[in-house]
Parts: sequence; C-alpha cells; structure tokens
Amino acid sequence: MTAKQKPKKKSSRRSILLLLLLFLVSLLFLSQLQSGKISTWQWPDWFSPAGKLATRSLLFEESINQALADAGLSDADIITASTQEHTNGGHSWYYFEKQLKLPSHLDLYGLQSTLLEAVRAQKGQILENRLNHKDQELVLHLKIGFKQQITHYLIIGQLAASAEASTPYQVALIIDDVGNNEDIKLLDELGIPLTVAILPQLDYTAFSARHAKEQRYATFLHLPLEPVDPTKNPGPGLIKTSMSEEEILAVLDQNLADVPGVVGVNGHMGSLATTSRRTMEIILRELKKRDLIYLDSLVVKDSVGPQVALELGVPTFTRDVFIDNIDEVNYVKKQLEELLNLALEKGQAVGIGHIYHESTRTALRQMLPVFAAKDVSFVPITALSLRRTQHVDNGY
Repeated sequence: MTAKQKPKKKSSRRSILLLLLLFLVSLLFLSQLQSGKISTWQWPDWFSPAGKLATRSLLFEESINQALADAGLSDADIITASTQEHTNGGHSWYYFEKQLKLPSHLDLYGLQSTLLEAVRAQKGQILENRLNHKDQELVLHLKIGFKQQITHYLIIGQLAASAEASTPYQVALIIDDVGNNEDIKLLDELGIPLTVAILPQLDYTAFSARHAKEQRYATFLHLPLEPVDPTKNPGPGLIKTSMSEEEILAVLDQNLADVPGVVGVNGHMGSLATTSRRTMEIILRELKKRDLIYLDSLVVKDSVGPQVALELGVPTFTRDVFIDNIDEVNYVKKQLEELLNLALEKGQAVGIGHIYHESTRTALRQMLPVFAAKDVSFVPITALSLRRTQHVDNGY
C-alpha cells in the first residue's frame, strides 16, 4: 500500500505547483492588461477572451497601418485619428477611427482591395464596405472588427484627379491581353499611369500581376467570354452562355483568384456573352459582392453589360476608342488623336490597346508630348468619374 501511495503524493504536489503557477500568471496578465501592455500577450481564446480581443485589435491596427503604408500613404495624409478602449459583456478591445485623404495619383480601389485582404488575413469581419460619391470626391467607408465588435472605422476620401490637377482633361488607357509573356515590362518605359487587363490561367499571369503591383498599375481581370464565332479561342478560364450559374461563378472565382489584387473586370472577346442578359447578370452580381468595377469594351453595339451594371449598381465604365485594331503606327496615332479630342470635349475618355503591338508603344511615345501640350493627362481608370458612353466600333 505504501509503495502505491508515493506516486499519488508526488502527483498531488505537482498539481498544487501547477495551480500556484497559473494563479501567478493570471495576476501578471491582469496587471499587464490594466497597464495597457496587453499587446505583448497572445493568449489562447479559452484562457482570456477579453485579453484576446484586445490583443487582436492591436495586431489588426498594425496590419492596417502596414497596408496603408504599402499603398503609399504617410502620416501627412491622416486628417484625424483617435483611439478608445471599449468594453462589452466582459470583452475589452481597442477602437480606432481614422480619416484620411488619398492623393489623386494613388489607387483608391487598389487600397480598398488591399485593406480587405488585410482583414481576411487577420480573420476579421467586414462590417461595412461602402463607396460614396460626393461632389468631386469619392469616399470609402470601412468598418471592420471581430465577433461583430467594431475595432476600426476608416474614412478615406479622394478628390477626382481633375479637382487636384492643373488640367481637367484625363485619359485612361487600358492595355488588354496581358499575361501571355513578360511583355508587361515594356510598358514601364512609357512612364504613364496605365490600367492593365491580365488574362487568367496562363504561364505569365502571376508574373504580370506581381509586376503590375510593383509598378502600381491599376489591374483588371481580363475575363475570357464566349464570342459569336465558335472558331475563336479566348483561352483558359472561358465563361460560356450555356453554363449553369454555379459553373459561371466557379470559373469566375477561379479566374479572380488567379489574378490577385484586381480593381475590376473587363471582357476578353465576349461578343456573344455580353449580349446575354442572364450571363451578364450572374457575373455582375458577383462583381458587386466583391466591390469590383466593370469596364465594357463594347465589342458589339448591342452589349447589355453597361445597362445591367447600371441596374445592379455596379460601378461601370465603357470604352471610347480602340487605338490599335490595325497594327500600324500612323493608324494608332490617328486613334490616339481621336481619344485626345474626346477627352477635350467630354473631360475624360477611355481607350483600349494591346501590349503585343510595337506600333502601339511607338505611337504612344510620339503622341505623349501632344497630350501634354493639350493639358490632357493619363490617369488610372479609377481616377475617372463614373459615366457611360455610346461610342461603338465593331469588335470580336
């Protein structure tokens, strides 16, 4: 009996020591919490949910500040900032409120996407995600947090480029069909803000997306859509009008995952798909859920994309001029002149060109001084005011 009781006595001593240790650690934890040093602690949820929520709100603040810095914002862009400690139902956390002004040369849609990625990376909740247009300003309202408790309220305003710049005339140039090779690097020599539309599921898709982010180009998913001509092949990631809603959404989700960081979507080919109201409603409803904008290339005059986007409340733009349907320098220069004149007439214009034409790059280099002389500036498409156009060419 005695031999069997000794291990039991040793086990009892261990239990007492463990309880004493837990008691001392608890006291230390509470003192750290009261002194505001909770950021140095990371307890599991079962130990202290109040401390965990406070810690997560502070870690969240670090993540958000990093996202703002990566987007090019500095302390000079902060209008107001405040921090409060909130308590509810035994939970304690920090509440941060910031109001910022985003310079016009930075991409508000890209910043929105980056912040949402930061929220998801911290397993947070998006409690409000709203874009308002007020006069010449676009304002992003983001409320984010954990367990339905708001930890951050960000208000980020950006004046339209025309309100800050010396010229009221802007041109957005979208470069389609990016992702087949490394040709995206050839655009860097132009030295102008561009929007690049990247094809999914190609060998150089990921490379192109990374390069676009490094160069701060606004990025679109160049979504392969079914053309009228069945002999034309838009490539992998194709959405067909015969697909079920589940199939369309699955392909769209895969394509968006393949081109991270996009601010919007435009169609690749798609002369049949963009005339199908059912197909476009499915796609555009999903874009609205993801807070993405839609650009209709108007490859056919009876595209329903702009109208459906308007009905669903999806931010949308339409193409004014295809600049390089013919691979010849003088033709491209003529199309660029048309784009310039439209900008002078309407205040802004949207052009679409292609990366694989040397004639496009040559014509642009030659025409840049002409645009500058006329006070017409190139901007990312996200800097333009939302509107629609009826200017249509025959497409594919």
